[in-house]
Amino acid sequence: MIRTSGRPVSRRRALTLTESLVVLAIFALAASIGIISWIRTNEAATLRQAQMQVAATLRDAIAKTEQSNTGGTPLVVGGVTAQVVFTPGSGTLSEQVATNGGSWQTVTPPGGSSTLPAGVTVQSTTWTNNTMVVNAGDTSTGTYQAFHTTLAGQVILVTTDGMTATVQANGAGNVWY
Repeated sequence: MIRTSGRPVSRRRALTLTESLVVLAIFALAASIGIISWIRTNEAATLRQAQMQVAATLRDAIAKTEQSNTGGTPLVVGGVTAQVVFTPGSGTLSEQVATNGGSWQTVTPPGGSSTLPAGVTVQSTTWTNNTMVVNAGDTSTGTYQAFHTTLAGQVILVTTDGMTATVQANGAGNVWY
């Protein structure tokens, strides 16, 4: 030990208890912020996946009403009406088609599932009876007509933690989110 002015000078070799607790608290705070951010990012990604699934199903229903493909021949003989039915408060939807005014037949939505990702439910829709119905309209202008209401509307999705997202469709058959 070296003495200066009669007092011993010692070298510090460790943190005090208070300093150790402060360092530990800083690490705990940083870890909790990181975990919360990771959870919210995963929730946002799941919500985005649900948006894409709903939009693909709406586009598919609209496409089923088109009367010709690139070769100019009819995809389906006769009039096709398609609908997507949503159940508010649940994570399910169904796509159905009817040909020539026949009964509704359930079809497999794009992606092969009528269930939204876990933790995402349909909060509400603006369509009558929570059903978007599309009837083949004037395909030369790319517009469609709907039963009971206009095709324009939206679906609001919500996660278990309250994040929301919207999928919209307009009267020209465009879908976006």
